[in-house]
Amino acid sequence: MEGIVEMFSEKKEASLVMDAILDVDDDVDSLVVFAGSKRFIIPQTPGKGFIVEFGVLREYVVGGEYVAYLIEPFEENVFWLADASLEIRSVLENVFSKMPRKVAEVFRDAGTEVSIVKYSVSEATLDLEIEGSKLVLKPREKLDGKKFSAKVVKAVVYFGGSFCCPMSTYASKLLETWKRKYPENPMLKLIKARNYEGYKSIDSSLTLRIIVNFNRKNNETLR
Repeated sequence: MEGIVEMFSEKKEASLVMDAILDVDDDVDSLVVFAGSKRFIIPQTPGKGFIVEFGVLREYVVGGEYVAYLIEPFEENVFWLADASLEIRSVLENVFSKMPRKVAEVFRDAGTEVSIVKYSVSEATLDLEIEGSKLVLKPREKLDGKKFSAKVVKAVVYFGGSFCCPMSTYASKLLETWKRKYPENPMLKLIKARNYEGYKSIDSSLTLRIIVNFNRKNNETLR
């Protein structure tokens, strides 16, 4: 457990969990495992569970050398930026004001999709099942384990092209350009790009996530 102890002493546990919340997919439950000096994010495969390649985590899990959290999104309200409440717009504008102007302009569009997502986070122990070359991780809530809750404001900008002019990589290329142009701006770390496979009316997207509330189970507000 030495690597884990070092990881959690270098950076507070709450910060590690918050960073993980900002990186998981909020469409499904996710398992976040800290093992050695690494972090693994494993989204749930519908109907199959949390699946990884056989050699990825087996040694750590069998040896008990890990810390794991089950992150579950459990509520989401979706609306357009133009319809957002004053409170939500204030949260977003606070971040927009710290962004480069051209970046903020992309998210300030009235057609930006805004949502409020709540998360439940539980420390877990892991059981293993072997399926061919894969491991299925089965989380169980850890007795006396830590629990957190979080509230996130999410803003999404979608890009759609046409059959002849798709924009399936537009979002990722745009984000890469911003990061090269504004390497010192910390707000860009809150933005993730997603490219969609095949031609659809939506080809790619940029998502901005902001944690507005983060609590431990004992109602201690950590953010």
